[in-house]
Amino acid sequence: MDRQGAGKFSYIHESNPNDDMMCGQDYLNGGTDGRIAGHAASGYVALRHDKTVNG
Repeated sequence: MDRQGAGKFSYIHESNPNDDMMCGQDYLNGGTDGRIAGHAASGYVALRHDKTVNG
């Protein structure tokens, strides 16, 4: 099992600079619809800033 793809992750997204940022949760593969925030999960690349902490 690929542990990097297991479970949900949280993300923040903004579709354009005139809209407020939104938060969401999804699976790396996009779950049942294969999409993350309305975009194909196959084109998603996960990035995480150094020193990010939960809290």
